[in-house]
Amino acid sequence: MIANEAFLKYRGLKKEDLIGRLISDVVDPAIFEKTAKGKLDECFRGKIVRFEMRYEYPSMGQRDVFVSSFPIEGQGGVDRVASVLKDITEQKEAERSLRLFRTLIDQSNDAVEVVDPETLRFLDVNEKACKDLGYTREELLTMTVFDINREIDESVRNRVSEVLQRVGFVVREGIHWRKDGSTFPVETSLKLVQLERKYVITVSRDITERKEAEKALRESEDRYRDLVENSQDLVCTHDLKGNLLSVNPDMRLKSS
Repeated sequence: MIANEAFLKYRGLKKEDLIGRLISDVVDPAIFEKTAKGKLDECFRGKIVRFEMRYEYPSMGQRDVFVSSFPIEGQGGVDRVASVLKDITEQKEAERSLRLFRTLIDQSNDAVEVVDPETLRFLDVNEKACKDLGYTREELLTMTVFDINREIDESVRNRVSEVLQRVGFVVREGIHWRKDGSTFPVETSLKLVQLERKYVITVSRDITERKEAEKALRESEDRYRDLVENSQDLVCTHDLKGNLLSVNPDMRLKSS
């Protein structure tokens, strides 16, 4: 076994420490048997193989590496294998974090969309947004905010954009259109995010139940007001001290 300077540096070894030694002397034997041995056997049979494995560096601890192994022909066939180890630890950690983030976003009870602030095109959406609107993710990624909120025109867009630039966030109510043409009321929070470029993150909540409750309360208050105003009895409200707060017309008439 021989290795380049980078390998020797990470392992804290000298070249003479490696020559003649087995790979399993350098790599954890259990990891070698489970991950690398079978792949390298294929390589000695003339195949180029690529695989991932965990590797223990004395100075850095365990790292994720991507291994590319190439057979080298000798006079009697393949007699050596060259392997390139690429450290992908940060990449794997980023992928794990992205999967976790994606899982959390997709399990959200609210619809979440990432929007291009210039074109208002959807750049990403979670599963709740797809379910609420009746579109697939692929369909929504070809659409813009104008397609699901037809109340928005250029004047509304400009007002919202101005507040976003000045304050960084906006909360507003609106109506969203589903794929089947039906509508539902939403409360949407918009936040301007600056990464390598600007994005708008929108979180939309279906407020149908809240609107229905508000409507029922208004109707109840209207019925109560009608009953009081048209009652032939004297009706009044007062506080705990007995101060009159309101009286119906019949009571006002009889007291005058």
